Amino acid sequence: MKGKRFLSVILVIVMIIEIISPMFFKEVLAVESTNNEMNSETTEETAEEQASEEQTNEEVSREYEIKEEETWDISENGDGSVIAKWTLSVKTLRISGNGKMRNWEYYNDREDWHSSQYTNIIEKLIIEDGVTNIGKNAFLECNNLNSIEMAGSIKDIEENAFYGCSSLESIEIPEGVTKIGDSAFQECSSLMNIKIPKGVTIIENQAFEGCSSLTNIEIPKGVTSIEYEAFKGCSSLTSIEIPEKVTKIEESVFAECSSLENINVDINNRNYMSENGILFNKERTSFLKYPANKKDINEYKIPESITRIKAHAFEGCSSLTNIEIPEGVTEIGWYTFQGCSSLTSINIPKGVTEIGNYAFQGCSSLTNINIPKGVTEIGSQAFEECSSLANIEIPEGVTEIG
Repeated sequence: MKGKRFLSVILVIVMIIEIISPMFFKEVLAVESTNNEMNSETTEETAEEQASEEQTNEEVSREYEIKEEETWDISENGDGSVIAKWTLSVKTLRISGNGKMRNWEYYNDREDWHSSQYTNIIEKLIIEDGVTNIGKNAFLECNNLNSIEMAGSIKDIEENAFYGCSSLESIEIPEGVTKIGDSAFQECSSLMNIKIPKGVTIIENQAFEGCSSLTNIEIPKGVTSIEYEAFKGCSSLTSIEIPEKVTKIEESVFAECSSLENINVDINNRNYMSENGILFNKERTSFLKYPANKKDINEYKIPESITRIKAHAFEGCSSLTNIEIPEGVTEIGWYTFQGCSSLTSINIPKGVTEIGNYAFQGCSSLTNINIPKGVTEIGSQAFEECSSLANIEIPEGVTEIG
């Protein structure tokens, strides 16, 4: 009996398996089919994406293709009056025609030679007679440009015209030029000498900033204004002459000029004066610049008449161990004593209400400083990297610390 029962159970199990197995395999096949379809779709999508990417790359490649010869209309009005011709064999760009070049926008214009491939290989620039200006951003970051021939018809050199031309060692600017725009030669770090034409009356903002190889520059007698940061970072410049007609010298003009030893102002200048190579306004109420590399003394007393010490005034004066500030001073500007690494102590006058950003940054030998009760604002990072300063007392009247 037991044997028969066992056989009956086996038969029932076999029958159940026969019933459900087709359903199970259908489900498995359906899942496999779905997976295959999904994989196929994913493969197709990936292939489409790759094809699209390859097509885009081909378009970019075509857009920036360097040709043996190429010509562009770069006239101000797009009328073909000024033409640029590129020749690969001599890596030369030649500008010819009559009238003005156009201007280029830094972020938007990537036409003509303003693609990175061209700017990296242009070595010589020839501007023929008849062209009257050099447009904004015209040769921006042409970092292998090392030779420029410029015709006498040029009158204006616009903003950023030669910005970042880091291989350019010298340039002869035509005497007819009357304008050198903002940042025109900024970051031309190999430029060693340059002569500014007599007709230029304003040295614009940052015109020669970062020209770290510039050892000499002559400011023409007709210049009336030297704008913001015009010579900032000219770290090889040792001396400079300020002509008689200069009526305005903006903030930070000689910032980061670490080799500067003397600033000499024409004795007939009615707005500025120099004494022992140090720059003041004519009334001696504003202290503008103590040359960073002036090393004939290590202690300096600021004249009693001074009420304002301008930004960057003593920046990088690493030879000075003591600076005496007169009681009449009410303002200490940005970066005023930055990098005075030998300065051991300093007394801030009672009349000072504001200490500018980075004012004492990097004064690594400073062991003591008294901040007067009248100070209400201390700028950002004013005492950063003062590694010998053990403690500092902040007066109760201070309402803002940057």
